Amino acid sequence: MQTREILEKYGLKKIQRHNRNWMACCPFHKDSNPSFGMNIETGAWQCLGCKVAGPHLVSFVAKMEKCSDAEAAKKIFGGEESEIKYHRIINWVRTKLGADRIDPKETPYIPGNLHLIPWKDSPEANEWLLTNRIDNSTADQYHLQYSTKGTYEGYLALPIWDTQGRIWTYEFRRVKDEGKKVLYLPGAKMSSVVYNLDSIQTNWCYIVEGCKDTWALYQHGAPVVSCFGTHISQVQIKLLISKGIDSVVIFFDGDEAGQDATWGSKKSRSKGAVGKLSEWFDVSVTQCPSGKDPHDLAWEELEDIIQGTKEARTVQLTARI
Repeated sequence: MQTREILEKYGLKKIQRHNRNWMACCPFHKDSNPSFGMNIETGAWQCLGCKVAGPHLVSFVAKMEKCSDAEAAKKIFGGEESEIKYHRIINWVRTKLGADRIDPKETPYIPGNLHLIPWKDSPEANEWLLTNRIDNSTADQYHLQYSTKGTYEGYLALPIWDTQGRIWTYEFRRVKDEGKKVLYLPGAKMSSVVYNLDSIQTNWCYIVEGCKDTWALYQHGAPVVSCFGTHISQVQIKLLISKGIDSVVIFFDGDEAGQDATWGSKKSRSKGAVGKLSEWFDVSVTQCPSGKDPHDLAWEELEDIIQGTKEARTVQLTARI
């Protein structure tokens, strides 16, 4: 359950969002004006009136139900997985409380001599998008632009946003003679952001390697993010958890590097993405055909893969119920 669902379940009144918190009338004392707050990311809660507080969502349910944290976790998640998910919450809260914030602390250097125009005004950008099967609505959704002068002349500019809605950096892709030439601005730490995270409205998502893969799955209506490669940092894991993600589908490229990154070496599976992410999420893997990237797949082929994932998830959820 998400934080708002929990508040609604226990009958809290006047629930409204304020910045990164849900505010409501406190259930622990007579309260006509919302003085109770719960952090959307961590579930940490406190009443500004009666001062009652707790570190996470489970502790709130425990107080409402007058039971232990372990019993509260079962009420939220149910079944045998309750303890696992409870410890994920605990670990996340401890990590969160030990850090200043999950947003990047540094501000990347963005050159002042960027000369960007909308993609629609560039014949070169239009041709590139058409060749790569990127439709107009997707180009608009991701605010694609084209650089006409300077260091990045001839590159498609892809703005990358942080969790505060600021442009954190740009990814630049060569439009002519591309050859997979991708550039990032100096000082930009790509391991501090997750591409397309703001658009996720579910508790699960695909994780792909790059922006083009993200666009391909987006055009099929799939929830998808990119961590800019196969290395997924602890900051990116925090960002996914803070968004309410509890299940991920790894969909890396079908080359040898992509598969090694998915599963790790034979000697140490824990070094692969599956082993690393399993500490925090329910993890499954979608195998990309050998030698191909997700965005290389034919429309029907990608559609079948996504539909297969949805059906498999439905079977898993039904089995748990």
